[in-house]
Amino acid sequence: PPQVVARRDENHRVVLETVAPSNRFAWKHHSKRGAIPNQHAQAKIHYTLDGQLPTAASPVYTQALDLPDGGRIRTRTIVDQELGPLADLHLGISGKGLKIARVSSQHSARYSADKAIDGDPGTFWHTSRAKGHPSHPHQLSINLGRTIRLAGLSYLPRQDRRVADGMIETGTVEISLDGTSWTLMGAFNFGNLLNDPTKRTFLFDRGIAARYLRISSRKGVRNNPFAGAAEIGILAATKN
Repeated sequence: PPQVVARRDENHRVVLETVAPSNRFAWKHHSKRGAIPNQHAQAKIHYTLDGQLPTAASPVYTQALDLPDGGRIRTRTIVDQELGPLADLHLGISGKGLKIARVSSQHSARYSADKAIDGDPGTFWHTSRAKGHPSHPHQLSINLGRTIRLAGLSYLPRQDRRVADGMIETGTVEISLDGTSWTLMGAFNFGNLLNDPTKRTFLFDRGIAARYLRISSRKGVRNNPFAGAAEIGILAATKN
């Protein structure tokens, strides 16, 4: 059974999808033979939102899920009673209403700060490369559009290629209710980003109400002077 992945659609709802097989990794499969049939395209996707393991008795995914505060989705496909691989997904809040409050540097409109919260991992924010460009620390502040109890954040570095430019290795996270008075929530260290540019998560030691979140970079991978992000996810604390 195929793997399940999640994304948000144009209405910020959560869509669960199966990953189709690829000709690229097929054993002795030649492209002229056409695409590999996806025998599990109609596989049922089962999911839970309470942290329990999904089974055949769990809800079956039929339409996009309205999860404005994100949350934890555990999901897998089941085909003829055979369990597919478990996907344990921690989703941030909806990008609807998120705005960049302030950014210390951005290279151009193509690499503007809003690319870090646009929901598209193929775009990214990057600090200025111009002559005399600033070095660390760089800062990015996000207006959440509402006050919400936060649990932390996720950080996805640029996904276009494995280069150190813009990958933030160490930094700090602060939160605020008014965008003026800030509370330090801790420091992060995202190691091995160059070899493994997958999403990293930084969790607070407690849930805390905030309307603004600020990331300050302290060091880039290989001491690179730039900062950037493909996506910054805002993780809400559970209601209990």
